[in-house]
Amino acid sequence: MPRDFDSNLEAAGTFGRAQFLLIALNFYINAYIGWQAYIPVFVTRDVKFYCDQSSANKSMSSGQSGYGSEAEKDSFIENGFYGSDVAPSNGSVPAYGDECTKGCQSYVYDSKISSVVSEFDLACGDQNLLPSLSISAYWVAFLISCFISGALSDRFGRKYVSLTLIICFAVATSLTPLANDIYTYIGLRFACGFCAISSYLDYIIMAEMMDKNKLSMIGMTVEGSAIFVPGELFCILFGYLFQHSWRLQFVAMAVPAYIYAVIHFFLMPESARWLHSKKKSQKAEKILRQIAAINKQDTSVISLSDKDSQVSRFKNSAQQSEPEETASESQRLIQNPDMRTSQQRTEPNLLSMFGTFHSAILTMTCGASWFCGSLIYYGITYNVQNIGGNIFVNSVLLALFEIPSLFYYIAMDIFGRKKAFVYSMLTCAVACAILPFTEPLLEGKVEIGFAVLVKLLAAGAFNMLFIYIPELCPTQLRSTGMTFCSAVARVAALASPFIIEIKLGPYNCAPFLIFALCGVVTSLAVQFVGVETKGRRFITTVEEYEQMAKTKHLESLNTKNDNC
Repeated sequence: MPRDFDSNLEAAGTFGRAQFLLIALNFYINAYIGWQAYIPVFVTRDVKFYCDQSSANKSMSSGQSGYGSEAEKDSFIENGFYGSDVAPSNGSVPAYGDECTKGCQSYVYDSKISSVVSEFDLACGDQNLLPSLSISAYWVAFLISCFISGALSDRFGRKYVSLTLIICFAVATSLTPLANDIYTYIGLRFACGFCAISSYLDYIIMAEMMDKNKLSMIGMTVEGSAIFVPGELFCILFGYLFQHSWRLQFVAMAVPAYIYAVIHFFLMPESARWLHSKKKSQKAEKILRQIAAINKQDTSVISLSDKDSQVSRFKNSAQQSEPEETASESQRLIQNPDMRTSQQRTEPNLLSMFGTFHSAILTMTCGASWFCGSLIYYGITYNVQNIGGNIFVNSVLLALFEIPSLFYYIAMDIFGRKKAFVYSMLTCAVACAILPFTEPLLEGKVEIGFAVLVKLLAAGAFNMLFIYIPELCPTQLRSTGMTFCSAVARVAALASPFIIEIKLGPYNCAPFLIFALCGVVTSLAVQFVGVETKGRRFITTVEEYEQMAKTKHLESLNTKNDNC
């Protein structure tokens, strides 16, 4: 009869019906995160406008906006105040445009399209960056939550921290349509971003209760950008149906969150591995028996006890040989390595990956690859409204062409991890450099073609990192390394809305030239600093990581006497 946790989990089944249920739940929440991440494309989209004649007259009157004299009025007119985007005084309806008029205090927006830009009059003036700020607020909150929610889930459990976040997610989403100003809207988007980390906690539950040999491919599928596609398509559908009301788009998006909260409460188990680590072996055993039953395995062989826990064994021996006060001190030393004496070994942390010059360069290269992949991916996503053609057709094309990126693992097996990523990112950089200059060709059809190519290459390169980077990181710090890279990717995501607002160069090419430069630099860094991991063994310690970074070599899986 198995006694340790891993043996019990193996007996319960590590890739059966129970694990497929966990995968399905992760598909659901990650697709929903795609909806949340994509909705700014429609609710913060630019709306055509013209200057309100009443505000023009008010600005032109004596004592208003500094145009008190006739000379100033003449200058004001000469500078284009009464241009094509200003309502004429004869009562005819002017053509809508997208040029801000000097001195205009309010604008009339096209009523056929609704967004926070038109609702809160954000097209011009000092407020024109607030829509981009609302997008960044979501990712800033996501970044902050990476650290807070992880600590909370380690202490209070994965399931109920995740469930609490999901409920708050649903509430914040359903409150967003009630926002009566842009600052309330930004605050609610911040709350949504903070709660979106629930998807990562659900992934941890799945990862802790399934076959590790299949986790890499499942992780790429569940956590990769391609899983966003169903959520993006729903977002596009409701964006089209409710383009007259951005508020109704949020109402529609709130419904799946409440549904998932109910499903999560009844179907998502607590991590049995976490329960066992907290010496709650009876509860862990109960969950393992449930998993065994779902997987049609023999439940009678499942047996756990607190003595199987290393922490429990240490505590029991300490209680037998030392006073209770000494045992408590020992437990604190286990939980906080910084309190240990100089003779005791300090547990490795993120800084350990920067311990030598070569390991620091490799770690920064890993972070840069995530930064660049995320920057281009979200940059092209949020820039879709600036591409020629219909925004909804373009959005569908960009979403659907993410699906083939799931098959990039084939290229990784043929060319190797490093080469596949470098080729993909370098090609993506070239496409980014060309894209803005295709705008006048074939009425924008060439431009959307290059945009689709950029999205496919960026999504593929980004997805490959979910396999490549974990294979580079040592086992001691694999989770820490992935958390670091994920945090860097969120920084890129929050920066992308501001970069695409840079209107410089012919055809406003500056943003894509920035993306191209980022892609070239990252490709070269990975080419010269990265290490090929295909067919190579996993490294375990920080010392091995430092040696690998220096020699650019990993032992083959076929090496004799390889214990990994």
